Amino acid sequence: MSAVSTNDKATVLTLKKRLSEPDRDLMAIIDSLSSINMDKQLLKETMIGKALNKAANADETTPRAKKAAKNLMGAWKKKIDYKPSSGDHFTG
Repeated sequence: MSAVSTNDKATVLTLKKRLSEPDRDLMAIIDSLSSINMDKQLLKETMIGKALNKAANADETTPRAKKAAKNLMGAWKKKIDYKPSSGDHFTG
């Protein structure tokens, strides 16, 4: 059983607020979440993953907010797929 930190709970509250304001920059949300160290499986088990899924699929959510939530979930999944070690970056 994994524990959810107070920081994660605060992040979820911030995330919910920002998802209700779909004009906000999604990448700013991604950057604010990037400090949370978790892998894909842990993401699915945390409040963040649940909040994103709920927001993306909620009936009471506006179409723009639903689209923002889905875009955020996709961008977040991409971000956690690639974690450079010690600030190393591939320039391709």
